Amino acid sequence: MKNIIGWILLACVLGFYSYGMFSAIEKSWPTGDQNIDPAIPEQLESFLSAIGALLLTNFGAVLGFALAKQNSLLGARMGLNRIDVNSEIPPTASQLQNIQTVAILVYLVVLVSCVITWMHNGYTSDTTQVSSLVSHTANTFFAVLIAYFGTLMAK
Repeated sequence: MKNIIGWILLACVLGFYSYGMFSAIEKSWPTGDQNIDPAIPEQLESFLSAIGALLLTNFGAVLGFALAKQNSLLGARMGLNRIDVNSEIPPTASQLQNIQTVAILVYLVVLVSCVITWMHNGYTSDTTQVSSLVSHTANTFFAVLIAYFGTLMAK
């Protein structure tokens, strides 16, 4: 029962994060109607920013462990290393590794969606055209790319 409660809570947090981010993206997508305000409530923006920061921290931790542990299963999932058949790492993922993988995938989908929206809006940071959350999250994507590239170079 303990495991199912954790998965339900994770689904709630990631689902709410995804819903909020895609609402901001939808408000920021140009439709030709100049009367649409792309702003989202301040409390919601704070919550989404905090969850985004936690997801970014999770991503950074996974990259760090991939560097520290040469046979990291999550590192292998991200294409950073290969698991040796003779290593002591089990071939199946733990519940924590599955949770981290799901969180990274949700975060990357949101990042890419924000970048596409930001590009479609002409890379503007004008808050009358695009939600500030979308433009800031899109900029975070480039930091994630640099971190991933740096991890690849360190291998």
